[in-house]
Amino acid sequence: MKKIQIYILIFLLCVAGVSDTFALCPVSLTKLLPHDQKTQQDSLKRDLKEARINTNDKTKPDFAKARESLKRAFKNPYGKDNAEVFLQAANTEYRCFQVERNKPATGKKMDEKVIYASTADGFRYYCQAYQLLRHPVAGRKQIGLNMKATQQMQSEAYDLFRSTQGFRATAGYYYKKKDWKSAYDFFKLAQEAIDCELLTHYAANNYAVQADFAKFRTDSIRRRLQFSAAVTAV
Repeated sequence: MKKIQIYILIFLLCVAGVSDTFALCPVSLTKLLPHDQKTQQDSLKRDLKEARINTNDKTKPDFAKARESLKRAFKNPYGKDNAEVFLQAANTEYRCFQVERNKPATGKKMDEKVIYASTADGFRYYCQAYQLLRHPVAGRKQIGLNMKATQQMQSEAYDLFRSTQGFRATAGYYYKKKDWKSAYDFFKLAQEAIDCELLTHYAANNYAVQADFAKFRTDSIRRRLQFSAAVTAV
C-alpha cells in the first residue's frame, strides 16, 4: 500500500513539474532579445517624434500622418500601456480639435464629424494617460509630469468635455444623423466623463472649475443621459 502511495506521489510531482515547464515556455519565447529590444525602442521614439512633428506643424499639420505614426506606436511592445504614447495621441486629437474649431474665424466651415471624433478620442486618450501616470503598469517605464504639465493635460481634457456640453452635443449630432450606435456610445461617454478620475481631480483642485463642472453632474442630467442611452440602445 505504501509503495502505491509513493508511486502516486512521484507521478503527481512529475506532472506538476511538466505543467510548470509548459507554463513557462510561452513567457521565454515571447521575451525579446537585447537587439530586438533596442530596435523596438528606437522605432517607438521615431514614431513619437514623427507624430509630434506632424501634429505641431504651425502652417500645415498632418493629423492623418500623425495618427499613422501613433498607430504603429500603439502596436509596439514598448508602446502598450505607455502613458507617453497615450498623451501624444491626446495632444494630436486636441490640436485637430483646435484647428477645426477655429475654422469659422477664418471664413471656413467647421466639419462637425471631424471635431466630434477628435473631442471624444482626445478625451479618452487623456483619461488613459492620466490613469497610467497615477497607476503605472508593473514593469513599464513611464514619463514623469510636473504639476504644470499635469494641470495643462487636465485643462485640455476639460476643454474637450466642456466644448461639447459634456458630450451631449456630440451625442445629439449623431442622434440627428440617426447613427444610433454612435449616439449611444457618446451618451455612455457623457455618463462616464462626469465621474472620471481626471476631471473630478481637476475640479477638486481648481476652484474656478468646480461650479461649472457641478452643472454637468446634477441628478437630472444623470437621469437624462441614462434615458437617452437607453432609447438609442433599442
